[in-house]
Amino acid sequence: MELDFEIFHHNVHLQMTSFFSKIKAYYPYIFLKKEERIFKTRSILFKEIFQTFTSARMS
Repeated sequence: MELDFEIFHHNVHLQMTSFFSKIKAYYPYIFLKKEERIFKTRSILFKEIFQTFTSARMS
């Protein structure tokens, strides 16, 4: 019984380790995408503010 648990625990540990190594491998990519997204939303927001400002000045 105890041996089964040990084997099970070891398997879970191996799965977790591989999972975390995958995250470590993909993390810079995910981070880059996030930064890109933030930058895009910022530029869109800025454009909207700018358009509102210019249209307000025109009228």
